[in-house]
Amino acid sequence: MRIFKALKRSLAVLILISPSLSAQVNQHLQGNEEDYEAALELLEKQQYGNAQLIFDRIADNPSYGDEKRMNARYFAAYCAIELYHGDIEERVEEFAQMHETSPLQNRLWLRYANNLFSLKRYRQSIPYYEKVDPYALNAEQKAEFQFKWAYALLQDEQSSPAQELFLKLKDGNSAYANSARYYYAHLLYADSSYAEALNNFLPLQEDPNFGPMVPYYLAHIYYALEDYNKLVEVGEELIANASESRAPEIAKLLADAFYSRKDFANTLKYLNIYQEKGGRMSLKDHYQAGYSYYREDLYAEAIRSFNKITAGPEELRQNAYYHLGDAYLKVGEKNQSMVAFKAAADLNHSPEITEDASFNYVKLSYELASPFKDAIEVLQDFLRRYPNSKHKKEINGYLANIYITTKDYDRAMEAIKVSGINSPEMRGIYQKIAFYRATELFNSLKFAGALKKYEESRAYPEDKDLANLALYWIGECQYRLRDYESSRKSFQNFRAGKGAAAQAVYARSYYHSAYCAYKIFDFKAAADDFRIFARDAKTQDPRKADAYLRLGDAYLLTGGYLLASDFYQKAIQANSVESDYAHYQRAVCLGLDEKQNEKVLELKTLLGKYSRSVYAEKAKFELGLTYLHMDDYANSLQVFKEFENEYPNSDRLLEVQLKQGLIYSNRDQNEMAITVYKEIVDKYPGTQEAYEAIRLAEIVYKRERNITAYLDWVATIEFMDIKESALDSTAYSAAFDIYAEGNYEAAYQSLDNYLSRFPNGVFMQEAQFLAADAALRTEKKAEAYTLYAALEHSNNREYKLAGLPFLAAQDFADSNYALARERYDRFARLAESKEQLLRARTGLMRCADRLGDDDALLEQSSAVLNMDQVSDNLRNEAKRYQAMVYFRRENYDQSFQIFSQVQKATAGATKAEAYYLMALIRQKQEKYDSSNALINKMIEALPSYREWKMKALLLMARNFWKLDDIFQANYILDFIISSEDNVELVDQAKALKTEIQDAEARAIAEKEALLRKQESPILLDAEGDLQLLDSPGEDIPMEEPEIIEK
Repeated sequence: MRIFKALKRSLAVLILISPSLSAQVNQHLQGNEEDYEAALELLEKQQYGNAQLIFDRIADNPSYGDEKRMNARYFAAYCAIELYHGDIEERVEEFAQMHETSPLQNRLWLRYANNLFSLKRYRQSIPYYEKVDPYALNAEQKAEFQFKWAYALLQDEQSSPAQELFLKLKDGNSAYANSARYYYAHLLYADSSYAEALNNFLPLQEDPNFGPMVPYYLAHIYYALEDYNKLVEVGEELIANASESRAPEIAKLLADAFYSRKDFANTLKYLNIYQEKGGRMSLKDHYQAGYSYYREDLYAEAIRSFNKITAGPEELRQNAYYHLGDAYLKVGEKNQSMVAFKAAADLNHSPEITEDASFNYVKLSYELASPFKDAIEVLQDFLRRYPNSKHKKEINGYLANIYITTKDYDRAMEAIKVSGINSPEMRGIYQKIAFYRATELFNSLKFAGALKKYEESRAYPEDKDLANLALYWIGECQYRLRDYESSRKSFQNFRAGKGAAAQAVYARSYYHSAYCAYKIFDFKAAADDFRIFARDAKTQDPRKADAYLRLGDAYLLTGGYLLASDFYQKAIQANSVESDYAHYQRAVCLGLDEKQNEKVLELKTLLGKYSRSVYAEKAKFELGLTYLHMDDYANSLQVFKEFENEYPNSDRLLEVQLKQGLIYSNRDQNEMAITVYKEIVDKYPGTQEAYEAIRLAEIVYKRERNITAYLDWVATIEFMDIKESALDSTAYSAAFDIYAEGNYEAAYQSLDNYLSRFPNGVFMQEAQFLAADAALRTEKKAEAYTLYAALEHSNNREYKLAGLPFLAAQDFADSNYALARERYDRFARLAESKEQLLRARTGLMRCADRLGDDDALLEQSSAVLNMDQVSDNLRNEAKRYQAMVYFRRENYDQSFQIFSQVQKATAGATKAEAYYLMALIRQKQEKYDSSNALINKMIEALPSYREWKMKALLLMARNFWKLDDIFQANYILDFIISSEDNVELVDQAKALKTEIQDAEARAIAEKEALLRKQESPILLDAEGDLQLLDSPGEDIPMEEPEIIEK
């Protein structure tokens, strides 16, 4: 209990000599010597210094009698006391030794004791008071003597003898009676004798000196005696007149009194006064406030009070957390309610509260998603702990339902295995959960894992339709894993299943099985399935136009040029996003069907409508070839000249020049033709085109019957060796035949031998290209890299288009992002199809990300997003990059908007990351409630992504701290620290916990410093210095909670 410290009070000093000194002296002296009389006269006039000098001479003069000398010593000591000389004690002790039997000795001790008392040297005064003979004193002197002795003992903390002396005085009629009663009552109060103290304080209520003090004691005594009605009566009047520094003390007593009377409104009134006046709230005070708010249905205020309780006795914490959980529930904050109920359930002071809190935690875990344990484990834990609970049936119902509704599928499946999978009902549930988990993995692009789970789902075919649907998705997984033959069979088996035609994916299965056939070059089967899909697909389905394109490709590759042309036309009419491709392919078909005029018109249509298309360059080149094929040399030459102007950096320029030479030759402009061929040989020595130019020039020279000129010219060509050229051709042909047979291991060796034998051979580039392909097909990536690298600056567009994406991908995989970006950039400039351009831009985007080039990352991600036929996964990847750039640039609104799109469109880890970063953005914007809401959604939607969940919980802890919810913050941090094996995350949690504790400690210290400045002791009077001891203890009765009925 608290005790009030003693309040010091000075008391007036009473002179203990009679009114007439001379009369007193005459009773003891004989003789009237002049010096002695003069000294007495000086003493009477209070000229103590001069009097003392004369008395000292008399005392030392043997001619005076013993009695006069004794009296002189007495008066000399008396003068020393009055003068406060330093030799007082010596004079007093000397007198006592010399005159042991003198009655003056008693008076000198009393005088010296009172002198020490007046100097507040209480401890030194006590031995002299003890020497005084009280029987030698009159009533008034005796009362003063006893009071001062008692007071000195009190100041020396000798309470028992002081109390006995005050007891003797308090009921008397002396001037010290009320003072003695006050201090006697105070000592009883300090000794917890409250009833007797009360009886002694009550008579002092009207005393002018002590009356103002008494109500403070009465308030504390009534509090200690639990007489709350009397306390309220005294306290309410007292607080109205209390000083600023005393108001908190009285307000606290009144708050406790009203709380004990279950008057919660007044409890809150006086607790608020206590706080407003600078009182420091203890843990019990916070509980008292929280419970009072709770009982007054002020739940938000109750929450603020309860969440201050993060330590203290287990009883206090369990009651607080239990009511905190229900208060959160009342205001709709279910996630916070779940945390509070779990905290109450983790404590065992009250078994009844523990069970009910556990039940509420279980229900909320079922409804939401517990960040601490998965709901199945929580439900099972409850049944193990409380096998006979009245809630058992309800919990079992939750458990059965959650197997289907939970999104933490792996743990759900494991839980079903543990609990038993023998019944048809449980097998059916397991089938569904395995299917859902497979779908989740599929959406996360984890196709191998998804395939395994779909097959696991089919192992329990309780639902036949679902088992057959799993077969369809098995085909999807196999396709993405490039197992096209297996995928094709899975789609066929799905369609053969009972009821498959009623499934929404039935028509789509033809589309996918068609692609499987297409990938393994079974173009007839591909065309059959594409036609079925295109027949049944809805007009607005974008796959329908794509099916028309692939039908065109399939028939083109199998020689059905007319059909191919028709399907390309249908793709154009269906507004295919690849209409430019369809125009080009249709032109090719018309040309193969010898409809050259129609081909020319189709190519011109493409060039007119899609002049910036990736197919425009090819179309221009093909138009020139078509005119050449039609022997329309003038138009052909004109088109090729236009090509040179429009595409000056094209790698088709050499071929265009060869065609121009051929046109000149066909028009018998032989000199012009030879000039063109010679320019090619001179500019591009040793290339395939140079060799071709030499061959064509030979034909022109023979036509001119000028073979000598040809031979003379060839002799000047350094790289031309006719004999070696023949061997070169033979060696390459042999290697090519092996490659054409599909024996890629042998083909690689043969081509490698050719390149070793003819390092500058006529077919060097062709051999490098075929060897690179053979190396890739036989898993020789390093060799393929070297070969493609040798071709990347070739003039052959086909070789570069094949090699650059492979080289860039390998560079990227090796973390050589700068070189990868350079190669992807060149690939983008060469791209002939939208697929190639998309691949290049995707690579450029990823390289920019790895290189930290945010400007380029924004540019390339925007380029990807602006393209047609971008997959959802790639679109979301590009958006994620953009959101990250805006986040790094602190453009939080833009970043949040894009992350929100990513979150809605993705699944798995990408979705979890988006949720986390959205929550982080809201935290940076100081929107802590919004941040917490996002975290709760993430945990509910994606409970199995532990890494993101734990990082998000760390965010949530800081949010709660900023929201002044210390309980939630500390509970979450303790959970992270105790359960996380990520050392870095644990260290961050510990650091945040320390930061919170330091901040709270600083706040308390600042408040206490302010309170100390405001403190002023309660004084008896202006000169008083006796302090009250501490008040009674704070053993506030704990309000036992009622079990909450839900």
